Amino acid sequence: MPKRTYKDIGKLHGVTRGQLDAAKSAGVNIWNDEEASKHFAGLRPRIQPGATMADEQSAAAQSLEEIEEAIRKAKDIDTVKILKEKVLALKGIVAVQQETRELVPSGEVREAMTAVYSVVRAEMLKLTSDLPPQLSGLGEAKIQSILRSSIVEILGRLADSQSTLFLNEQSG
Repeated sequence: MPKRTYKDIGKLHGVTRGQLDAAKSAGVNIWNDEEASKHFAGLRPRIQPGATMADEQSAAAQSLEEIEEAIRKAKDIDTVKILKEKVLALKGIVAVQQETRELVPSGEVREAMTAVYSVVRAEMLKLTSDLPPQLSGLGEAKIQSILRSSIVEILGRLADSQSTLFLNEQSG
């Protein structure tokens, strides 16, 4: 009988050279087939090269909710691990989008919108106190003209402040 090699033992147990070395470091006699089989049976399985998901619905899952449902329904470890990698990839994409400011955290948006609403409220209250003295005694056409210019001026200031709302974070 020819002498067995690491490659032969790895092929017999379906493991890699690294796994054989790790088992040997853990005190397993890798030359004893029974002991090695027992050890390798206790390891978590890895995704085999070329593994695919058996369920088409799991493979098509795109949103986090769909992926979560697919993980819950999965019947094999390969599907779970593939979906886990998909989630990690999506997490990386979201992190990049947040870094480039394509996505903004909802708390930050709420805070910014509260600031915008406060400014709108203040501008409208200012309008009601500033305009009556300017409008008293004027005709309808002149009142309309003053109102229009005041409103356009306010909307212009609001548009300018809104357009720079999230740019400050991006440049920093």
